[in-house]
Amino acid sequence: MPVDITTITPSFEEFADMIPQPIYGTDLQHKVTFMNKFAVKAANINSEKNWLGVNAFDVYPKEIAVKLIKNRNDVINYKKQIHCEEIVKDQITGDTKIFDTTIAPWRNKKGEVIGTLNISIDITERKKLETETIQQKNELEGKDQIKKEFIKNFSHDVNLPINALVGNLALLKILGKEDEKFTNFINQLNKNVMSLHKMLEQMTDVMLKEQFEHIIVLSDFDLSLMVQDEIELAKASIEQSKKLSVSYSMDKTIPSKLNGDLSKTRQILRNLLSNAIKYTKEGEITLEVKIIDHKEEWVVKFIVTDTGMGIAESDREKIYKRGKRLVSSYETNIHGTGLGLYIVKSNLDLLGGKVDFESVVGKGSTFWVEIPFKKNKN
Repeated sequence: MPVDITTITPSFEEFADMIPQPIYGTDLQHKVTFMNKFAVKAANINSEKNWLGVNAFDVYPKEIAVKLIKNRNDVINYKKQIHCEEIVKDQITGDTKIFDTTIAPWRNKKGEVIGTLNISIDITERKKLETETIQQKNELEGKDQIKKEFIKNFSHDVNLPINALVGNLALLKILGKEDEKFTNFINQLNKNVMSLHKMLEQMTDVMLKEQFEHIIVLSDFDLSLMVQDEIELAKASIEQSKKLSVSYSMDKTIPSKLNGDLSKTRQILRNLLSNAIKYTKEGEITLEVKIIDHKEEWVVKFIVTDTGMGIAESDREKIYKRGKRLVSSYETNIHGTGLGLYIVKSNLDLLGGKVDFESVVGKGSTFWVEIPFKKNKN
């Protein structure tokens, strides 16, 4: 027996009441001709009858009504659906509400446009959250700008005495040119000053740009001389109050010249040695440099061992994060920026190297890095 679909198909009004969003219709004069129950609730009125035959100018301030009517005129005139945000006022509370609205041409059976059909979603809370988020973002950017200005000023102010010191050292070198020991001392002191200058630039770049220079600069250099320079710098940086020795050994099979990024390699070794010295009060720090592979590239392993405070296993992943310190300077009187191992890891990622460590809390740590170098063509 055929089923009479008119008995089971809901009317438009019944169907509209099934959709949990405000739906309403307006005629060509923009008067309300229909509202589903959710539209009645959104308008904060008792019944659909309160709004039938009403247009925007009857209930809203002129500036709001003009915009609402314009949107519906556009749909009627161009016979195309539009999507927009509409601001209205609650008729009971006076609160401003924001709706995400779709307005479509409402046609009769002949296809003629007889008004508009409107579906709205209340996005008032979402817009409020978006506004608050933007305000918070602006506040954070303001604070970040203050931080950057401080770093720029600090860097500028520190560079002035560094430049003056470099100039004075050059003058002393001229005055003491006949004394070989004095000249060597001035040369070493000048190296230390330039290293300090380089580290300041490095810190400024990291803090201001918040990223590393992703450019690898390859050159031929003497790894042995670089290691000796860094060991001398490390020794010179040890406080007199510390009972600490620094020694190193190098694999004799390492070529006299390697091809790689000298600056980044130097940064890696310097920060490993600096960390070892910083967190070790007494005992010894050793550096071992050896070749572990030479088939396609020279892969050099640097092993730095200390007798310092050690690192807990639970902190393994934390230590490579930018600005992360496991203990604060005010707790230990050990000063630092928390950039050392971040720099090591970032440089190794660029160079295709590796870093790892073993440590026992209270007994010390052993860090090792593996850095690939290209084989020298000469």
